[in-house]
Amino acid sequence: TTFENNASFPRATIYDRNLRQIAVTLDRVSVYARTQELKSIPSTVAILGEILSLDEKELQQKLERGALRVWVAEDISIEQEIAIKSKRLSGISLQKEEKRFYPNGSQAAHLIGYSENGIGLAGIEHYYDRLLASRKRQTVEQVQLNSPQDLVLTLDLKIQDILDKLVED
Repeated sequence: TTFENNASFPRATIYDRNLRQIAVTLDRVSVYARTQELKSIPSTVAILGEILSLDEKELQQKLERGALRVWVAEDISIEQEIAIKSKRLSGISLQKEEKRFYPNGSQAAHLIGYSENGIGLAGIEHYYDRLLASRKRQTVEQVQLNSPQDLVLTLDLKIQDILDKLVED
């Protein structure tokens, strides 16, 4: 089993002024098969079906369709990841990616903005990218940027919740 990591630099966690998480990056692991590298489709299906609680008949049909790369499962648990790695199945690979999660849903979304594929596209998420870029330029000659700095905003989600309810009414 190989493990591919396409993530470049992890995004920091963003907090409100009371240290409640507003935006957090979570690791997401997916499983895919390179069908030409599978030694035995039936045995691979049996093992993956048991570990991932998948319908074995559907999985076998997916793998036999002739595609070179087949996504088997997305966002698997750590236990499932460990179990798959321990089996060392030829042709089965894990891909790790980072997914941005907003625990409070759309609350203060107009300020927080959003990110996609590790790029801030609006609001604080966009500003954070500009901040990181300038910080990287400043530290290139000095020290490599090892970990992101978390952001603590002056935003208060309790007050934001009250304002959201007032606007809704």
